[in-house]
Amino acid sequence: MNITLRHLECFVETVKCNGVSKASEKLLISQSAVSISLNALEKIIGERLFDRSGRQLILNDVGRVFYSKAVEILERAFELENMFSNFSANSGIKSIIRLGASSTIGNYVIPDILLDFFKKHDDIRINMTVGNTEQIIENILNNDIDIGFIEGLCFNENIDVRIWMEDELVVFANKNLIKKMNIKKTEDLKDIPWILREKGSGTRDIFEREFPINIGELNVLSELGHSEAVKKAVKNNMGISCLSSLVVKDEIKDGLLGVIDIPDVDIKRNFYLIIRKDKYKSENLKKFIKYSTSPTNS
Repeated sequence: MNITLRHLECFVETVKCNGVSKASEKLLISQSAVSISLNALEKIIGERLFDRSGRQLILNDVGRVFYSKAVEILERAFELENMFSNFSANSGIKSIIRLGASSTIGNYVIPDILLDFFKKHDDIRINMTVGNTEQIIENILNNDIDIGFIEGLCFNENIDVRIWMEDELVVFANKNLIKKMNIKKTEDLKDIPWILREKGSGTRDIFEREFPINIGELNVLSELGHSEAVKKAVKNNMGISCLSSLVVKDEIKDGLLGVIDIPDVDIKRNFYLIIRKDKYKSENLKKFIKYSTSPTNS
């Protein structure tokens, strides 16, 4: 008997889901089918991949080595499948790159990069998922996306993290509201209603870490899951907020919003490119990484 892709799928999902039960749900097959596949795989290679403690499966040294190779093979198979599923006589073959980006990056940075990238690489298709930093990290770990761009920090030992570009957060409000407020120091911001991003977003994370006032001392009126929603609430005079300068640059230019300059508020952060350390990088993925990290695009 030879190793099949099904054997590898059952093995990889069992590792990712920490057990046969959840793996079977993900693969839409019975638990017994997953167990049979795992046992067959171990017989084929002549080695145990897991240490068994009761019903618990613990990946051993052989399993860890096998896992990285299995993931690579499945990714190549996925790439090949996608290439030909997008084939047509008119358009030819288009390779798919699955990209994930946290909100600010996905809405205000990546679109411009893609516009220029597609001009030079019209044979490559990119599907983008937008979420908060925690969601993008989870997508990377689950191999739901090939590459991610995040605003928050990532300390997972299985993910390669590199600094991508620098960003600055600004405190802002409706231009008319700023004229009515008498803000001269940070303490003056405590009683004003705040509209913040939700917990789990990179913007919220850096705000809580770097803003000179503890968030518990602020008058937080609302927490919203999208920067556009925050921006609209501020434009409607619901309160003030703190977002990336990239998010509000057009409204500031048009005079709809204004930056509240406070001497001791200077919040800068990095955006990060993340990818699994054991990720197989196709030639087209390498092209996109090289293009997106070139000095002219960052």
